[in-house]
Amino acid sequence: MPDMGLMEDIVTKSNLCYTIVRPPCLSEEPTTDNYLLAEGQSVPVGKGTVPRGDVAHFTLKSLQSKEWDKKGVAIDANK
Repeated sequence: MPDMGLMEDIVTKSNLCYTIVRPPCLSEEPTTDNYLLAEGQSVPVGKGTVPRGDVAHFTLKSLQSKEWDKKGVAIDANK
């Protein structure tokens, strides 16, 4: 996805405070609040899908902490 790479390159070179959230395939499954996180492109032991609600939960939670500032984080469901 060249556009995604370009977007991430622009964001990471900016002075913005950002967190890039990288989910795999989004699912309609119920929110679990029990997901895996890994800095980088993907979670090596994840399910390959993650409920939309879990992505929303993590995104809102990340706004309350500096742990993921200026980082890209992969999120995936526990197997």
